[in-house]
Amino acid sequence: MPIPHHIFRSYNIRGLLSEVTPEVAQKAAHALIAITGAKKVVVGRDMRQTSPELAEAAIAFFLEQGVDVLDIGMCTSSMYNFAVTSRSDVGAGLMVTASHNPAEYNGIKMAHRDGLPIAGTEVLAHAEDVLAVPEAEGKREGYDVLGQYLEQCLSLAKTPDVRGA
Repeated sequence: MPIPHHIFRSYNIRGLLSEVTPEVAQKAAHALIAITGAKKVVVGRDMRQTSPELAEAAIAFFLEQGVDVLDIGMCTSSMYNFAVTSRSDVGAGLMVTASHNPAEYNGIKMAHRDGLPIAGTEVLAHAEDVLAVPEAEGKREGYDVLGQYLEQCLSLAKTPDVRGA
């Protein structure tokens, strides 16, 4: 089945569940490597029914291409953004999410290491770029970002410690 080009939008990829397939997730992973040259990426996902399958397709592609994956699992968009930007060894990120859209949609958003988004239209333009032949398979590591994320949020909120009060 051909990939529908209309799902590649200005800031992300978004479409009906039947349109955002594992093949689309692999094309997005392909383009992310081509655009950023990342050797380590963060991958997160939301709670939608098809999100685990799409995240796994992207992760499998990254690993085959010799790219290491920090798998943060189910997360919020702000946790994903924090994971991408808070570690110096991360080169980019991919999150499977359709954000505020209803359950019959899913999508993928990607970011450079500084957190700036990569447009879906740019992804489509680079989905067929030739990639370097990998020297070895990438490694997958689970990364529990929640504790560090909450710590950062609390430090930025500058709230007084009231635990002993």
